[in-house]
Amino acid sequence: MGCTSSVSRKDSCASFKIILVGADNAGKTTILYRLAIDELVSTTPTMGFNVETFVYRGVTITVWDMGGLPSIQKHWKDYYMDCQGIFFVVDSAARDKLQEADDVLNKILNEKTLLGIPMVVIANKNDISDSMSEKDIMDYFGLEEIRDRLCTIQSASSITGEGLNNALDNLIRFRKHIDRTIV
Repeated sequence: MGCTSSVSRKDSCASFKIILVGADNAGKTTILYRLAIDELVSTTPTMGFNVETFVYRGVTITVWDMGGLPSIQKHWKDYYMDCQGIFFVVDSAARDKLQEADDVLNKILNEKTLLGIPMVVIANKNDISDSMSEKDIMDYFGLEEIRDRLCTIQSASSITGEGLNNALDNLIRFRKHIDRTIV
């Protein structure tokens, strides 16, 4: 399967649960509220989790934003039950945090409960001039080597909202593909 460049499509399915994970300060909570209420909100580091449910193109989406601090990450497993999609957020402007992000990504990829769950890697903060490209992030994390799930990468900005609808479209498309395959 491997990771691919993003493709925007307007598909719909009933509803599903997405977990929003990544290293601390990647912009997960800002993404959550940009998606849920389409507003830029002031955030502080998430010390647990935030949950929002909203309807997007006829699909009821529940997003669980997991705090990225290492002390919080150990509790993520408690919220994986019934997860049907993963947003993995990378701060594309913080090259000094790439190794930490890679460690977190590997924990997600090696979690048996999440095996086969489709994932969109969100390369956040593309509004910052020296942010990394999708290709650079794909290469750094070896995303093209992912074979156990549908996966893509989407460059985005939680500040402007650019790219976030494409990320949702991709998870919906992946979910529909999986549902058709299972039937």
